[in-house]
Amino acid sequence: MKNWKKINKTIMAANGFELGGLSVYTKQVGDLFAKSVLPETLFNSVEIMENIKYRQALNLLSKDLYLQNTVCGPTATGSTILTQRVLEVCEMTAFDKFCMTDLNQYWTNEKLSRGSNITDLDWFQSVYLEDLAKRIAVDVQKIAWQGNTSTGTGNLALCNGWVKLLSGSTTVNTGSTTLTVATIVANINAMILSLPAEIAGNPINIYLSFSLYNMFVQGWAKDYPYGYSPMFTNTQFKHPFYGNITFVPQSGLEGTSYIFMGEQRNFVYGTDIKDEFSTVEVVYNPFDKYVYTTVNWKQGVQVKWPDQIVKNFV
Repeated sequence: MKNWKKINKTIMAANGFELGGLSVYTKQVGDLFAKSVLPETLFNSVEIMENIKYRQALNLLSKDLYLQNTVCGPTATGSTILTQRVLEVCEMTAFDKFCMTDLNQYWTNEKLSRGSNITDLDWFQSVYLEDLAKRIAVDVQKIAWQGNTSTGTGNLALCNGWVKLLSGSTTVNTGSTTLTVATIVANINAMILSLPAEIAGNPINIYLSFSLYNMFVQGWAKDYPYGYSPMFTNTQFKHPFYGNITFVPQSGLEGTSYIFMGEQRNFVYGTDIKDEFSTVEVVYNPFDKYVYTTVNWKQGVQVKWPDQIVKNFV
């Protein structure tokens, strides 16, 4: 029995697996994952105006007040001024189609329903449609800030955004768009000091990209080595010294060096239905074997009082 064990071991060693004709195995059937995208940061930081089909007037009132000593028969003084700024929305569509039979030749066929007709799209909808809605939300925000029908390219050419609306306007211009860790704190401080007196004590938002906010934190830590622990609430950060000022990083400003300061109610986003761009219609046509997806919404932006906004560009 002892000798048999030795012989058995020798035989197994001599007759090992010959794997030269095989490829290394990779399990392909599994869950489908979508790449991360920028977060939605716009709709809790600006004023939303719904039920706009095309154009909506923002009716504004201002008054010059003149006081006088009390006498019999006072003279009417001062003036009440009514003005309008028009918010116009743009019609937007995201449309796509997929030939589902193309998936039959790949690992994806394991996800398809039995039979030659598509009867179950749950696996497709659970990942693709969620990812589509997130990516549309990213472009909605970018267009809201950076859209320019004159000079924009790609999706940014479809509708005007706040950057274009406020270029060359009566806003307060200070600071610089050439920002570094060494200069950003001073630039933002200069902008804060330039806030119009009428709103300086009101709740103020600082709109900038996440990249610039991170730069500000680094610059603050450099200038004030005792550190900075920001109050973080739903992607919004309180200024360390100004209790009425909140940093509101915007995904739509990513890739730019623009900074805006003003009251939240001054930045108006117009639409028909607020979350309409997150509703994806899906239809499978058994006659041509295509799955069609479409998303339709309206969007546009405006400001009420440009002279009460501070920005770091002309």
